[in-house]
Formats: sequence, C-alpha cells, structure tokens
Amino acid sequence: MLLRCGVPMEPKPFSLGARIEHPQSAIDLAQYGAPRGALLPAADYSLSVRLPGGGTAYTFCMCPGGEVIAAASESGGVVTNGMSYSRRDGKNANSALLVPVRPQDFPHAGPLGGMLWQREIERRAFEYAGGGYFAPAQLVGDFLAGRASSGAAGVEPSYAPGVFWGDLRRVLPARVCSGMAEALPLLGRRLRGFDAPAAVLTGPETRSSSPVRIPRGADRCSALRGLYPCGEGASWAGGITSAAVDGLPGGIRRDHGQGRFQAAVHDVGILAELEQFCLVPGAQDIHTRDKAAGKAAGGQGVQNGTVGVKVGHGQMVKEHDRVDVALRPSFAARAAALQAHAD
Repeated sequence: MLLRCGVPMEPKPFSLGARIEHPQSAIDLAQYGAPRGALLPAADYSLSVRLPGGGTAYTFCMCPGGEVIAAASESGGVVTNGMSYSRRDGKNANSALLVPVRPQDFPHAGPLGGMLWQREIERRAFEYAGGGYFAPAQLVGDFLAGRASSGAAGVEPSYAPGVFWGDLRRVLPARVCSGMAEALPLLGRRLRGFDAPAAVLTGPETRSSSPVRIPRGADRCSALRGLYPCGEGASWAGGITSAAVDGLPGGIRRDHGQGRFQAAVHDVGILAELEQFCLVPGAQDIHTRDKAAGKAAGGQGVQNGTVGVKVGHGQMVKEHDRVDVALRPSFAARAAALQAHAD
C-alpha cells in the first residue's frame, strides 16, 4: 500500500536459516561444566563465526528452556520462531541459526524483492511439508551428511502443530544451506555439542529482520510528510527493546507552531498508540467521557473506568487499561492532525 502511494522504500540485507534445538541439559553442561542444579538459571549462548568460504553465520534469539513456535502471518506459508516462558523450564533450548543475505542475492528485483523471496520460501516449506502448517525438520547429522531425516534421534522437536521429517535443502536456498553446513562444525568448537548429530533443525526462519527499509530524515520523517517510520517493520530496529527505544522519539511529536500532536507510524502503516505512558508538554487537562466516574474516583487512576486528572507541564500521564482519555488537543485528533499535515 505504501509503495503504491509513492512512499520511498529500499531493499536491505536480512538473514535466512532455521531454528536449532538441543536438550537444555546439554547446553547447561557445555556452559557450566556440570549440571546446573536448582540455583543456576538455564544457560544460554550467543555465537557467530566467519566462514572459510566467505561470509558469516550466527545464532539469534536464543530461547533457554523454550519452544520453537509457528509464526506465519499469511495462509499457505510456514515460518518458525522461538520463545521461552518466564520460568525457562522447558526440556529444550533453541535459537535461530542464520546466514546473512544481501539485495544482490535476491532472486526478485525492486524494493520488495526480499519480501517476495521470504514469501516464496515460506510457501515452499508449506507445500513440501504437505500442508497443515507442519514445519520441515532435519537432524543435524543428516543435514551435514546431505541426506533426508526420517525421525527424531533423542531430541524431540517442540514445534506445534508438528514437524515433517525431510531435507531442508528442499526449502532453503543453496547458499544458505552451504553456509549453515560450514558453520555447524565451527560453532561446535565454540560450544560443545552444538553440532551434535541428534540436534534438530526446524525451518524456515525467515523473519529475523525486515528485508525492506523506509528511509527517513534527521527529523525522523519519511519523504511523505507526516509519516514517521520506526521499529522493526520499517527496518530501524532489530528486536523488541530496540524497537521500543526507536519509537520513543517519534511516538508523539508536538507541532509548536499550531499546538497539535502528530502520531508516528509504527512498523509499516500502523498509527502508533502509546500503550502505557505519554509525555504531554503543556497539557493542562485530561477529560473523560464519563465525568461522574472521574469525580467518584477523586482524580485517581482506576483500572476499569474513566478518570479525570490534572497534569502540569511536561508531566508523565498514565493511560490505564480501558481508560478513554483525550488531551487538549485530544488524542482522537492526532490522526486528523497527521492527515492534515500530510495533505
């Protein structure tokens, strides 16, 4: 949509690969030198290596005691990702094993060439695994030997709804597979057991970062005035925390000349709403639809109602769950201000 509207975009490097799973107990032993017991946390790792044939490979988004999860955003495609629950007490550890790719490697031209390649790989994985959103999986030993896998060999994959045992070379680009094959023994020297034959590769991992960037100027605005690209989707961040930090300066901007607020655009094309806190320079009142609830609350925040409070210049104002607040100028007017500014 943004491209059709003339918003400048450009392709950028990203990475492709698969999730790799080991027993968490094996990672603990490699990192601590002994079983961790009840006091130590589940061990993690972060690895990278330069490949003899050129290029690099690395691990990303390591999930101690975690699971490989389904992350498809379109029907007919398979995407893997990883997560850990807060206790990190799952039986497996997993991370992405990735090989960087550059725009000149993309088989499709144009600013969305990388995105089209992602979609192509994800759909190929879906079809190869027989539909049903099963993910292709292969043992590390079989992957290195160049043969398809027929089942687990001690490490049970955690991906739900399930895996299709086979050959990841039927899904991932040859350059990516050769980079992973080069990297595994080298990474095994840095973390004992990383290249264990029974470890499981589940893929594809295609969404570690965005393959397209929306350029912006020093004022954080794109060539379309009023559009503020930020976060991961616009390729100005590389993770949850960096996306949050990148969004803060553009989250809400005040036009000092007209005293109105402009909403930023988070990721691609979504108006940003600050979820908990907003800095409100010069605001004097917060009004509510339900003035009675505000009076009954005595100006104090409540979780399930609306509240009226007074704020001074530059104070932090918390938007509680299900609280409908409007600033002067109102929150509701931000979208209109953005549109007017763009026009």
